[in-house]
Amino acid sequence: MKKQLLILSALCLGMLGNLWTNAQARSPVEEKTPGEQLIEFMLNPPQKYDMGGERKDLWTHTPYYFRVKSDRDMLFHGEAIKDETIMNRSDLGSVDSYFSAWSRYQNEYWKTIGKNLTLWTNTGKASEMNNPILQKEKDMVSKALNYISLFSFSEEEAIVKRPEGNFIIQDKQKEKKADIIFEMDEQGYLKTRTILYPSPQDVSEENPTYALGNRMECSYQKGKTPDFFPSEIKVYDLIGKFNNTEIQTNFYSSYIFDHLDLDPQFSRKDFALGENEGDTDLKIYWVSGTNVLYKTSEGTPQRVLTDEEVIQNWDEQKKLTSSQPAKNRGIYIVLAVIAFLGLFFLILKKSNRENRF
Repeated sequence: MKKQLLILSALCLGMLGNLWTNAQARSPVEEKTPGEQLIEFMLNPPQKYDMGGERKDLWTHTPYYFRVKSDRDMLFHGEAIKDETIMNRSDLGSVDSYFSAWSRYQNEYWKTIGKNLTLWTNTGKASEMNNPILQKEKDMVSKALNYISLFSFSEEEAIVKRPEGNFIIQDKQKEKKADIIFEMDEQGYLKTRTILYPSPQDVSEENPTYALGNRMECSYQKGKTPDFFPSEIKVYDLIGKFNNTEIQTNFYSSYIFDHLDLDPQFSRKDFALGENEGDTDLKIYWVSGTNVLYKTSEGTPQRVLTDEEVIQNWDEQKKLTSSQPAKNRGIYIVLAVIAFLGLFFLILKKSNRENRF
């Protein structure tokens, strides 16, 4: 009897072992379609990656090129119009290649717009917290998140899967903002992603047109990106009209991804903008606290600005920009008064002549 129990126990253990092995072989991760993998990727975008590509917009005739490198507390985001090599070169290249770039490596920051390059090291002083470079960081983090999540949600929103299986976009207060619909092709790849917002309450014959949402169409080319990630996307605005079931689709922009590396190897030189050869005609600013001495292309170091000076210059520039329209309005008013007086005197003069005759 004991022998039979031992044999039976052994058989049961063997069957359990086979079931476990089969369960492991049929891992849910391996069974997921490329589209399901992409949705999961968009829900939980990685913090470390290297991405490059080009963008075309409805309102521009030429593409611009972008490069994003991310590694948790390190981030580089650069955009160029003329130099397409920035999207896939092994180094950052010349600062002159970018019309706009922002970078952070640990506590070192770089920002360039046109021919102006500003460098700053965060030493933790309270007076440095309003530095314009640091103010730019949140915007750059949000842009990087948009690229890697395929523009599905902002930093303030998230895609949520409901128990019934459908997806919604909700804000931080967990309030529903929109419905999101994923459509797969026959091979299981994500074909389209559609976001639909609630219809506004003020739609009427007098106000017939409203924004219904947007649609992203995906296409794939092997070798450019991971198998599940599209090599190109096109984004369309969806326009609704009062008492009309037909949806108007307007092209907005397209993105062609040159590459997406999910396991890059980074070092400081991959983020240190402004330390490359070949930069010309740059106006370089240093903020108090910078621990590396930089020089102009002629080898002449410029005066180091204090953090207070940079903030003061930034505030004065904003005030000048905001006051410009008010000044212009004043000029327009004066010109209008002069024109009115001139017209009035002409009419008066003509009237006097007619009275003489």
